Amino acid sequence: MGRIHLVSGTVVLAGILLNAGCTKLSNDLPVPTSGLAQIHPAGWNDTTSGSFHGKVLKSQSYNLNTCISCHAKSFEGGISNVSCYKCHTLFPHSPAWGDTSAVGYHGNFLLARQGQLSDCATCHGTSFTGGTSGVSCFGCHISYPHVTGWTDTSSVGFHGKFLKALKWKLNNCTPCHGPALNGGKTGVSCFTCHASYPHAGEWADSTMAGFHGNFIRTSTWNMLQCKSCHGSSYTGGRVTISCLTCHTKTNGPENCTTCHGGANAAPPVDLNRNSVRTAHGVGAHQIHLSGSYLADTLQCIECHTVPSSVYQPGHISAAVHAPIHFDGPVGALATAGGTFVPTPAYNSDSLRCSSTFCHGNWRLEKSASQDTFYYSDTVMVGNNYSPLWTGTSSEAVCGSCHGLPPAGHKSKPLSKCGSCHWNKTAWDEIDVKGNILDRTKHMNGMENVFGSEYRFGFPPPFSTVKGRQE
Repeated sequence: MGRIHLVSGTVVLAGILLNAGCTKLSNDLPVPTSGLAQIHPAGWNDTTSGSFHGKVLKSQSYNLNTCISCHAKSFEGGISNVSCYKCHTLFPHSPAWGDTSAVGYHGNFLLARQGQLSDCATCHGTSFTGGTSGVSCFGCHISYPHVTGWTDTSSVGFHGKFLKALKWKLNNCTPCHGPALNGGKTGVSCFTCHASYPHAGEWADSTMAGFHGNFIRTSTWNMLQCKSCHGSSYTGGRVTISCLTCHTKTNGPENCTTCHGGANAAPPVDLNRNSVRTAHGVGAHQIHLSGSYLADTLQCIECHTVPSSVYQPGHISAAVHAPIHFDGPVGALATAGGTFVPTPAYNSDSLRCSSTFCHGNWRLEKSASQDTFYYSDTVMVGNNYSPLWTGTSSEAVCGSCHGLPPAGHKSKPLSKCGSCHWNKTAWDEIDVKGNILDRTKHMNGMENVFGSEYRFGFPPPFSTVKGRQE
């Protein structure tokens, strides 16, 4: 029993000592005023006061350890029963605030609030350069929060000017808008406003799907959008990057060869990037534009209406094939004294030309000739051949457009052609094998006999007319 009493007495003594300790601790706390414990100094919640808690924390580099003892580690009240979040919706920041992989990452918080930054401005300032916190958002983000005028082209804060200063490096945009800049965490794609910018990595590589030529092709060849950045003449514009660095020909990107290829392209390429001759858009373009052993080079106007500008109505259209108009002097050249007029045509189904002067639809009348002795009939005619546009070189083999010699011409071997068909500067315009040595004198709308040249089917005085007639 004595031991029991001793233990009981010990417990009672411990309780007395414990109560005494709590009493002493309570005596150290300030006396509550108006129901709240006034632990903090006056001005603690006054942003203009030197004792403002924001300024105190700033001086302590925002070390919140001293706050934990009363407000708890979660800062939601603790023994003080006063939550920091009663006034601050998002401060103190959670440990995950700067962790991009965490749910509590501040980027996720802003995303949930649709980018509303009003809560941030309270501490970081309306310009987000520090404010009362002294911590600038731009310490980590050089371009976010976006400044006033970010989307205003006339503003000094316009994002285009910002990127220009960075020489168009986009690595600062990708953390929020994604590696492809099509939304990322923000869900805001740069392509909402820009159809073709930011340019993909393949933009300048003609072998890749992302090549800008392919983009322009799928945009119905509309290059006007390029001018918004590169300027009306493509010389640099607001981006100071000239398209003429690569597109060196007249009118830069709007030069005909940009889309249609050059006359000496090897191999030629059509608008759909086909390069084989069997493709409708390729066909015999190269042989017509660069010339052959049979004829001199031809102009586009022979088969097409050439627009005065890229955007002339009717030039760029949704038509499957380019319209054919034989507007030039060669295909529709009239012969027989102007009485025999060809009606050239092209069939896009059979892919054949027909009734063209250049492929043998012509007549020479003996009665209108000054050299009647080589006629075997009253007229001399071609074969009116219809070549296959996508065929091989055999479509234009010597003898396909007219006989050797032509029908109505006295029979002569090929080795004798050069005896009559020569020019004053070169006797052997045609060699003994019938090969044409001066292609400018063949299929040019002129007769070349005995060194004189005159228009088809016309007698002198046209016999003195020299040169090709366009």
